Amino acid sequence: MRAGSLLAATAAGLPAVRSLELDVDSTDSIRNAASTLAYGMMDYYQNNQSTTPPTDVGTMPPPLYWWMGGAVYRWDNTSCNGGLKWQVFESRSGYHYKNSISNGGFFQMASRLARYTGNQTYLDWAEKSWDWMWDIGLIDPNYNVFDGTNDLINCSEIDHTAWSYNPSMLLYGTAILYNYTDGSASEMWQERTSGLVEACARNFFGPFDNTSNVMYEPSCEPSNDCNYDQKSFKAYLARWMSKASVVAPYISESVNKLLTDSAEAAAEACSGGTGGVTCGQKWYTGEWDDDYGISEQLSALEVMQSLLLLDGDAVRQYPRTNEMLTKWWQPFCQAILLALDIIETRHEPGVVITTSGISKFYSNGLDLEHASFTPGFFPDSLYALWRRMLTYPMPTIALINGHAFAGALMLAMHHDYRIMNPHKGYLCLNEVELGVPLRPPMSSVFRQKVSPQTYRKLVLEAYRYKALEALKEGIVDWLGGLEEALTHVDELKLVQKAQKGMSGKKAYGDLKREMWRETVDYLENFGAEDGRDFRIQAKNDREKEASERKVKEWEAKAKL
Repeated sequence: MRAGSLLAATAAGLPAVRSLELDVDSTDSIRNAASTLAYGMMDYYQNNQSTTPPTDVGTMPPPLYWWMGGAVYRWDNTSCNGGLKWQVFESRSGYHYKNSISNGGFFQMASRLARYTGNQTYLDWAEKSWDWMWDIGLIDPNYNVFDGTNDLINCSEIDHTAWSYNPSMLLYGTAILYNYTDGSASEMWQERTSGLVEACARNFFGPFDNTSNVMYEPSCEPSNDCNYDQKSFKAYLARWMSKASVVAPYISESVNKLLTDSAEAAAEACSGGTGGVTCGQKWYTGEWDDDYGISEQLSALEVMQSLLLLDGDAVRQYPRTNEMLTKWWQPFCQAILLALDIIETRHEPGVVITTSGISKFYSNGLDLEHASFTPGFFPDSLYALWRRMLTYPMPTIALINGHAFAGALMLAMHHDYRIMNPHKGYLCLNEVELGVPLRPPMSSVFRQKVSPQTYRKLVLEAYRYKALEALKEGIVDWLGGLEEALTHVDELKLVQKAQKGMSGKKAYGDLKREMWRETVDYLENFGAEDGRDFRIQAKNDREKEASERKVKEWEAKAKL
C-alpha cells in the first residue's frame, strides 16, 4: 500500500454525513445530481443582475480568470521553430512561456474544424502543432504531457510538471483525427489516442491502492496547494475523455470504468455545506474535505454528466459530419430502398454489396431521437428496408468496413453474407448499455442466424466482437475487403444463382422469404406485434405489482 493510503482506507469509519445521491446506472439519478451541482455552481456567478455593469457580464468574480471562457491563438515562428505563447502581449508575465495548454487547445480546435468542414488546412495545422509539441519535448515517447517551456532559452528546457488538462485536451483532438482520417494516418492517430489514454490513467487516477480508479491532480492535491484554476483541471479531464470515447469507441471500456468510479467518489465528496451537497476537491477521501468553490463544483459536475455521454444518453451527432451520414434516418433508408428498386427493375440480376464511404464506420446505427419522433419511421422505413434486404431477389453482401453498432449490425444481419475488415472495427449490440429494449422485428434475425450462446453474448453482455471473433462465432462469413468479396462471389457463382426461375418469378427472393419466414412475419406485421408487446408488458406489470405485494406481506410477517 502506498504511503498515506490509510486516510482513504479509514474514511469509511467516520460518522455518516449527507452526500450527493448518485446512482451511476440511472440516467435520471445522473441528471438530478448534475442539476444539483450546476445550481450550486451558479451561486458563484453574480453578474447576471440588471444592475451589473456591461463590462462585468459573463465574467466570474476574482480571482477566477478570463481563460475559463475564452482563448487567443497566435503561431510564433520567431523562437523555438514555432508554437504558441501563453500570453499574447509582451507586458504579461507569461509572454515567453510556450505551454501545452495553449498549443493543445489550438491542436484540438484545428482537429475538430478539420472534421467539421473537411478543410485540409485545418488538418495541416493540427499535424503541425502536434509535431511541434513532440519535437520540442512537451510530449514524450510514453505520451506524458508536460506543462511548458521558455522561448528565451529557445525551448531547450522543459517544465516537467504534469497537469491533467494538458493530455486530455490533446486526447480529444487525437480521437477526432483517428475518426476522421483513413489508412496509415488513422492508425497513427489511434496509437496516439491509446497512448494518451494510458498516460491519463497512469498519471491522474489512483492516488492510493484502494482508490485506483479515482481521479486526482497529483501536482498539487497531495500538497494542498492547488490554486483556483488547477482545482478545475479534473473537469476538463472528464469532459475530454468522455468525448474522446464517443469518436473513438475502442477506448470507451477503459474510460467508462475510470469515470464511473470517479463519479461515485465525487458524489461522496459532495457532502459539505448547509445542504450537504457542496463539493470538495479530494474525491478519494470518502467525504467532504472542507474545500469548496466553483472549480470544485465544476469538476464534480463534469465527471458526473460525462456518464450521460458514455451511456449514449447525450447527443453524439455532429451537424453534417461523417457520423450523421452513417446514422439510419428516414431519408437515408428511403434512398437505399429506391436504389434497390432501381437495381432490380433496370439492371440484370447480379450481386448487391453495401458498404460505407467512410472508413471508420459501416454505420453507427439509428438516430434514436429522429426514429422516435418521426411518424411511421419503423414500419415504413427501417423495417421496410430490412424486409427488402432479407428477401431481395439477388444475393446481398454487407461489406463491413468499420464499426457496426446496434441498428447497423441489424442491417448487416439482414444480408445474405457478411464480410468484415480484419484490421479494424467492432460489431456490437449495445442496447443493454443504453437501456433500450429489443423488439421482435429487431431480434428475430439474430435468433435465426447465430447460436443462442452468441445471441446471449451480443444482447446481454453488449460484447464488442473483433473481426476474428465475429468470424469464429458465425456473425460474419469472411474477412477482407471488396477484392475478397468479389472473389467469393465468383467462387460461389452467386451471379448465376440470381437468375429468374422457370415460372418467371425471382426464385431467389422466394426461397429467402421462406427461409426467413419468422423474421419476415415480424417485419411485415409490426403493428400487430406492437399490440402484442403492449399486452405482454401490461401482463408483466401486473405480475410485478403482485410480486411486490407478496414481498411486502412477507416483510410484514417477518417483523412480527
